[in-house]
Amino acid sequence: MNADPLFTPHAVCRTVENDPNKHTENHLGLFFTVAEEDMKKLFGFGGLEKHLRTQMATFTESCIMVRPPALEVINYLRKADYEKPAIRYVLYGRKGVGRTVSLAHILYWCSLQGWLLLHVPDPTKFTVKIEEMQPSIFKPGQVDLPLTAAEWLKRFRTQNALFLEENEFTASRKYVWSKRESSESGSPIISIIDYGINRVKYAADCVNVVIREVKLQSQNFSKPVIVVVDGGNQFFCETTIKREDKTLLPPDDVSLVHNLKKLFHSDWKNGAVVVSVDERNAYNMQKSSYLPRYLLQKEGFELFDPFVPILVDNYTEKEASSCLDYYIDRMWIQNAKARTESGKKELMYLTGFNPRELQLISNAI
Repeated sequence: MNADPLFTPHAVCRTVENDPNKHTENHLGLFFTVAEEDMKKLFGFGGLEKHLRTQMATFTESCIMVRPPALEVINYLRKADYEKPAIRYVLYGRKGVGRTVSLAHILYWCSLQGWLLLHVPDPTKFTVKIEEMQPSIFKPGQVDLPLTAAEWLKRFRTQNALFLEENEFTASRKYVWSKRESSESGSPIISIIDYGINRVKYAADCVNVVIREVKLQSQNFSKPVIVVVDGGNQFFCETTIKREDKTLLPPDDVSLVHNLKKLFHSDWKNGAVVVSVDERNAYNMQKSSYLPRYLLQKEGFELFDPFVPILVDNYTEKEASSCLDYYIDRMWIQNAKARTESGKKELMYLTGFNPRELQLISNAI
């Protein structure tokens, strides 16, 4: 009697090794589970797209596939010499290939190693999706985004709670906020973070202080600093913010952008910068290339050069098969034919092995 093809045991799609520090090429194409408390700490303020958050909630678990781009960057980070200037890594690729998930994997590894995290999951909030803005208090001609800055401070505080507790990270000088309020030299940086969160008017300036002090003191930290920006090319594109004369405000006139871009320079040590470039973040540009040279434009490319380019590509057949096996295991794919080997291959070729397209087509079956 022939076995029913619907119930033929599908290939293993998971690994029981959930520590990304122990992942090797033997784990490529396999899913590992991220603890729920780590998900809340790292991505409670953003960092994963809505469709991924929805899917994880539906599956009642948070799993990430081990893929070559993240594994490659993690290996580089593990072996780098942090006595030298910060190395820049740029992830690039076509739409829907999984740059954001690769960044999440890298960020998770850094968090488990105890690194200081400076995470910007959505730069469009600084240039396009503006919630509220006000003239800069300390920099004439610039604008502050107080709500966005306060959100960044909350993310920084949450993601780095343990680092801030275990390391002596204090202000190197006095910072004056107003005639009556200031932070003295030697004040814990966490007190400045809390000040910015509670006094939103000064949140953007508190972000500037955090960035300045991180770059100034990074060499003294017991663990490296990692800067992770998803869609960093947005910092070099036009904003949608209009001046009084109706002209568009350059990105460098947004104080958050101006200060965060300082982290892209190689004038500091004991750190690394991992940035993705994304066609969707190329506001007001013709979408004709996904390559870093085009998306970063002249200013961004020259600022990052030299950098290590990391291609994020479509799934291999092994990865696509593992992804579909995972969907079947989670009962996401209900169609009987789609659960067979021939059905799976048809889905792979219909979607061109593109991770996002594979997810979208699986939603309907």
